[in-house]
Amino acid sequence: MPVIIASDNFLLRQSEADRLWQEVVRLCQCPDDLVTIKSVEEEEMVRLNKQYRQKDKPTNVLTFSYGEGEHDVAICLAVARREAIERKIGIKEYAIILVTHAFLHAAGLDHEASVTEAQTMMELEEKIIQAQGLLSDHR
Repeated sequence: MPVIIASDNFLLRQSEADRLWQEVVRLCQCPDDLVTIKSVEEEEMVRLNKQYRQKDKPTNVLTFSYGEGEHDVAICLAVARREAIERKIGIKEYAIILVTHAFLHAAGLDHEASVTEAQTMMELEEKIIQAQGLLSDHR
């Protein structure tokens, strides 16, 4: 199924998002579900993070899975820009990392579940991004 980018002027091209998702589907052997990506303002991200994670602060990306083969990804570009500067990486490159991370959550992985799952997720992020030729090394 396609990835829908529901925001104008998003940092990734449609083809890039589609390729990342298809690589996640292939490597994780998960269903080829529908994923919608939307850029949200910082205030909205604070509200979502507080409502769903009980954290009263903004975060860079959140993934919502609905169990009917649909997932939403909310990405806060204001937070992502600050973090990209801190990491000394371009904002587009960082958006690729965040979208890949969100897609892995949509595939059912959770880095907060265990140290092992966190390591698996980190390794998969690297493998997916490198397989698509989008970044050479993001860590």
